[in-house]
Amino acid sequence: MLQSYNAREMESWTRQTAFPGTGRIVLVQGAATALIVLLVTAMTWAAWLSADSTRPDEGGATYEYPGAGMIVRSETLHLWLPDTLGELASPQVQREVMRDFEGFRRFLEHRGQQRIRIAVTYRAYQVNGGWTDITFVRRPYDEPSYFQEFSAVLAGAGGEPDHNASDRRGALVQLVPEELLSREPSAMGAEMRRIVD
Repeated sequence: MLQSYNAREMESWTRQTAFPGTGRIVLVQGAATALIVLLVTAMTWAAWLSADSTRPDEGGATYEYPGAGMIVRSETLHLWLPDTLGELASPQVQREVMRDFEGFRRFLEHRGQQRIRIAVTYRAYQVNGGWTDITFVRRPYDEPSYFQEFSAVLAGAGGEPDHNASDRRGALVQLVPEELLSREPSAMGAEMRRIVD
């Protein structure tokens, strides 16, 4: 024979037998806990899937083993010069101006271009066969190491790299408006890609 219980009797029975002193709280907390477990599982699965995918600008790199994305060599692709420094593309001017850091600084001071920027784009090759292009914006007036990099890339673009800069040989010199090298990085990068393509 079926017996019927009202809600009050059922609640009292649940408290006394299953979880004394907790009542409905257990039922609500149980549902919330199940929902949290479900969300954490879904987020973990989504993170696992996204970690397996690669971005298109990484040259199809996949990270199948430790160190797969490690850079093994690089080459210089482009030297971006403001058009006001276009005369530096001449080997004769390079020999006169690029002898040392102080001579280069005097050259820029004479033109009022102490804040001038240049950019260098390198292609970095990875262990797994992937590659990525990286562009560095420099102010060669401010830092001797930037001048040395600029000098080596410029000489390499002219076919005369020094013996320590074999990766800087053959860079394509791009003369661009000075304003381009003063833009925000994302806008500058987009315009550089448009010029190259």
